[in-house]
Amino acid sequence: SSNDLAGLSVIPIPWRRSERVVVDVGLDLNEGDMVQPWVAEQVDGLVSAILPDAIAVDPMLWGAMTAAEASGQPWASLSHNPYTIRGMSLDVRGPGISPPRTFLERCGHFATTAQRYAAQRPAVQRVNALRGHYGLPPISDLAEMYRRAPLTIATTAEPFEYRRDDWPAGYIFVGPLIWEPGTSDCLN
Repeated sequence: SSNDLAGLSVIPIPWRRSERVVVDVGLDLNEGDMVQPWVAEQVDGLVSAILPDAIAVDPMLWGAMTAAEASGQPWASLSHNPYTIRGMSLDVRGPGISPPRTFLERCGHFATTAQRYAAQRPAVQRVNALRGHYGLPPISDLAEMYRRAPLTIATTAEPFEYRRDDWPAGYIFVGPLIWEPGTSDCLN
């Protein structure tokens, strides 16, 4: 059943837990929750049943992103931060670490990047299996999954992010989404 939120008809998909996968660098990655072929199937069913004007998905729901991309409908990623959108002046490892400037720092950066790619390999293989099922090209790393959306709506403001001049063309900042009292019962 659909709910009306801010004048839009919204159809929520119930969540369920999947298996947990521990990758070799000690990260506890809930890989099954990230890839979710069952979410892709639900998105397919909804798209077929209601033919939406557009689809908005959370970028952490790789199954939903895959189904949205394959649907042929206009779609967007509704992202709470741009952490996964790498920039030329940003360090891949995350906030607060200076970009490499010396040869030794670049070597360390390269080693860290290689380790991250190796740790991501099982998840990338699962994502690519799902993408292959939908006739979509494979991705080379998980960050690429976040760049697949033709439009990414960031619910933050650019002044809160690291200074950079290379934001992707389809990336817009809209500021925070404000939770309105009285709407919580429609999500139960």
